[in-house]
Amino acid sequence: MGTVQGQRKKGRNASHQEQELLPLYRHKVPKKVIHGQTIRFVYVFPKFHLDKGERIKINLSEGNTSRIVVLTFK
Repeated sequence: MGTVQGQRKKGRNASHQEQELLPLYRHKVPKKVIHGQTIRFVYVFPKFHLDKGERIKINLSEGNTSRIVVLTFK
């Protein structure tokens, strides 16, 4: 499951918005990733639009553990 978070660049008075999106499709998603292991998998989310200067942050969490991977894109 992932959380999609949008926010504008620093210095602007902008709202901070967080929205949980469930994937439409998952491909080769493992139940667990072992230390040092490299795995490729795909999550497909519904289409959305980011305005100029907005960023997206995706939090991926592992099933029964506290490990979280945070991906940030501009």
